[in-house]
Amino acid sequence: MQLDLELHYTASDPFAIRVVLRTEGASVRWSLSREAFLLGLRRHEGIGDVAVWPVRPPGTPGRLCIRLGPLRACAVFEAEWDVISDWLDVTLRLVPSGTESDHLQWEDFLAPLLGREEP
Repeated sequence: MQLDLELHYTASDPFAIRVVLRTEGASVRWSLSREAFLLGLRRHEGIGDVAVWPVRPPGTPGRLCIRLGPLRACAVFEAEWDVISDWLDVTLRLVPSGTESDHLQWEDFLAPLLGREEP
């Protein structure tokens, strides 16, 4: 089965990577941790329904595996390691690691919770 993988990142939601998986007539969306992807480039990262880890056989460019779903009924996807690594570098230029909370729009987040109109 052929699946298309799209990754989206925005500074207004700096901790998350949006993943869209598409196949004929269907799509699934997940919100995953950017930090998990960054750590997953080097080692197995994640528990529960999401995990990311590198597979780098000698003489190959390597792959990044992404597991979505519980272990007994999960899907595992592979992407080119260097493509994901380069893309994550772009996200780090947009929002350097450790500065994510500086980009959060707290007023927009809190307004509905406090019963106020969004600014």
